[in-house]
Parts: sequence; C-alpha cells; structure tokens
Amino acid sequence: MTKATTNKVIFHICGGTGANVINQIGDTLQQLGDGYADVEFNFLDTTASTVTGVALATEDNTHYLLGKNIAGPKVDGSAGIRKLNASVIEAGVSGYVDKMDLRTIKTGVYHCVISSASGGTGSTVATYLCLQLVKAGQPFFMTLVGDSRVLQHARITSNTLASIDRIASINNTAIGAIYVNNSTYTKASKGAYNAINEILLNTLGTMLLLLSGTNHDLDNADMKAFLDPTIYNKAQEFQVPAGMYGISLFTGTAPILEDNMHMIVARSLTVPGMDINVDYEVSQHKTGIVVDDNALTRSSEGLPLHAAMVLNWFSTEIAAINNIVEAATKKVSKISATEIPVNSTTGAASEDGIIL
Repeated sequence: MTKATTNKVIFHICGGTGANVINQIGDTLQQLGDGYADVEFNFLDTTASTVTGVALATEDNTHYLLGKNIAGPKVDGSAGIRKLNASVIEAGVSGYVDKMDLRTIKTGVYHCVISSASGGTGSTVATYLCLQLVKAGQPFFMTLVGDSRVLQHARITSNTLASIDRIASINNTAIGAIYVNNSTYTKASKGAYNAINEILLNTLGTMLLLLSGTNHDLDNADMKAFLDPTIYNKAQEFQVPAGMYGISLFTGTAPILEDNMHMIVARSLTVPGMDINVDYEVSQHKTGIVVDDNALTRSSEGLPLHAAMVLNWFSTEIAAINNIVEAATKKVSKISATEIPVNSTTGAASEDGIIL
C-alpha cells in the first residue's frame, strides 16, 4: 500500500512473545494506511523455533538470530533464565545495533521494543537493546507483557522492569512503556492471549497515529519530547524525574491513578472543529488535529484521544509483583529442603543498571 506519510516506527521484536504478538496483529498494523506511521518489523531471538513460524515475510521484515546471522556463539533459547545467555545476547544486541545503524538518529524514525517481560530471552534482549537505544539517544518506547502468575515469571518481570527503570535513572532520561500483565486477563472470555493481542493492536495503532507526522500542530519535536520528557529539564521549563514511565492511552475521562502516580506530559488528538477538554492534571500538554481522510475514517469514533506519560506507574507495579514473589517464595520454602531467600531480585545490578 502506497502511503503519503514519511514517519516510520521500527519494531524490534524480541523473543517468542514479541514474535507471537506481531504474528497476530502485524498485518493489521501494516495495513492501517495513510495518516499512520509506516512500520518495519525486525525479529531478534536466540532460537529459530519462534521466528520460523512468523507469517510476516515481506522484504521489510527481517529475522536476526543472535549467535547466527549476528556475531556471537550459537545458542538455542534461554530456558527462562536471564543469566544463561546474557553475555551472548549482550554481544549479539551490540552487533545488531551496528548492523542496523541504530547509533544514527534519523528524523521521523521512531523505535518500539516489544517483548515479554517474563521470559528468559526476550526480556534480556529487550533490556540490552533498551540500553543501546538510550545511549544512542534514539526516540523509542517499549511494549512489554509481564506475568505474575508463576514465581519464576514474576521474578523475571520484576527484574526486567527494575532494570529498565535503573537504565533510565542512570542515564538521566525517561523510558515510556505500554505494559500489560497476563495475570490481569486470565479470566477474559477470549482468553488472556487474545485479550492482550486486542489491547496491543489498539494501543500500538494509536501510537502509529500519534507518530505519523501528518497531524496538524503535533510535530516530531512534540512527539520526541513526549517519549522523553526530560528534554524539558534541559530547557529549564520544569523538572521531570528520570525513570521508567507508563504510557496511558485513553478517550473520554482520564483513568483513576494511584495516589503516587502523576501524568507528566500528554498529547491529544482531535478532529477539526472539536475542542479538547483537558480534565486531568498534567505538567505539559499539546493537542494535534487529525486531518488525513483515511485516519479520520479509521479513528473518528475514538477521538478525541489522549496519551500520557505516567510517573511511578512501574514502581507501583514492581512493588505489587515483589509482594507476590515474597508470598510465593515463602510457600515454596516450606516444602523445599533448602530455604529460599525472600527477595525479588536474584542478583545485583550491573553498572549499567541491569539485573539478571
């Protein structure tokens, strides 16, 4: 489909969960048409067992096996253990960044790192890639699927989120993420995976609309400042804490947040002639107008819509998961011959902030 937009979002799809999600919704994202950012899909994994089943196979969709067509020793999966192949993954991600020229910033090109937060390979690839994108100064956001139903998955989810938050803090930047937790949707009528895929299709489609570059009064500088609002610190506009932020997308009334959560920056989209009523507290806000005919047709029922970067979203989630981990660990220790220490992290953080 020929499109009038010039902006692009490159999806870096890490591990099996990321591949499974894009396998289900990728075609739809590609076919949104004018008024939405173009998409490019790159799959990263340590095993071919996930990427070979992916239906998307156009010339723009590329598979990278770390340790195979990206430099490093060959491995095959991580057995759900972040430490197992961390050194291979770290080297492989660095090779991938070089191969894709991701140290060069290109105007109108954004990045999305999508993965499980609870798997051994995907979460580790995503964490190291997040670090590289931060160091390169790339505009990006993350899409993460956590899980707190199983002790090992809950621990990995906690470590993944804490690592990304530390990376942001150490580098004095903000990292935004769309996040869902499998445990929230276990009783969904469509099943957890279908429910999550539907949520991610809607949220990622909205992000492609916001990042399209075709909306009046909402330019690339506005969207880069949304993805990393610490830019306002440099301009001495107001102070934005570094760390990991939740990306909240909503229409109508703003969501009710925990007392310690705060919307720092927000972007809204509306249609020509329709005013925006900002009925929520936010430090900085900008409104764009959707003018592309195709985008108006596809999105009109959901307009006006709002996107906000929410402070302390993940500190709250990490604390909740750690409570689950502590309770589950105590139960396991009662039936284990060896007492298991009660803590959420299985190791100290590296100087880059990564917890394996």
